[in-house]
Amino acid sequence: MPTTAGWAPGPTLSPKHRGISMFIIDMKTPGITVRPLINLLNCHSFNEVFLDDVRVPKDALVGERNNGWYQLAMALDYERSLIGTAAANQRLIDELIDYVKEARRPGTSAADDLLLRDELAALVVENEVLRSMCYRIAWMYTKGQHPSYESSMSLLFASDLLRHIARVGMRVLGPYGELGPDSKLAVAKARMMRTYLSCLSIGVGGARTRSKRTSWP
Repeated sequence: MPTTAGWAPGPTLSPKHRGISMFIIDMKTPGITVRPLINLLNCHSFNEVFLDDVRVPKDALVGERNNGWYQLAMALDYERSLIGTAAANQRLIDELIDYVKEARRPGTSAADDLLLRDELAALVVENEVLRSMCYRIAWMYTKGQHPSYESSMSLLFASDLLRHIARVGMRVLGPYGELGPDSKLAVAKARMMRTYLSCLSIGVGGARTRSKRTSWP
């Protein structure tokens, strides 16, 4: 498990996070306690990890001493590239559009609802914006650039977009959206319902959405 620790920087070191270094720790090391966090889907996706008087050898240091904050920030930037998120979003949107094309309402088709079609079109456009942001980040990496601000912007935009997709999807699916994946009547194996419940944690995992709106990166 990668973790960070302070080296008690001297008065000449500035800023404060210059005193943070990164280590790789064997999870079998005495003093480490892992408590699973179960999400709304009743799935284990995060942990609480506690380190009590854990001793780590010097050769467990990753990279440079006092440079752990920057190394971790760069790793997070890679994580926030999110090209996989844009692809997963497109699948959700396509499945929702397919459902609307087949769904019937009294005397009409759901696809005849102009307001609904406008909402679905907006989701498609927003996801294309996210895809373009992800491609730009990948391009910057190929040029040896560090897309710190761009990755943060992509994460924030992707978090809001996923919630938007989930809200529209659950409203369109109605009671069918509440069915679990084991139900024969569930639409697309209940992916929209699972997305609706899991997207609540997106603004916490990786970085808090609120902090992203007020600080960069």
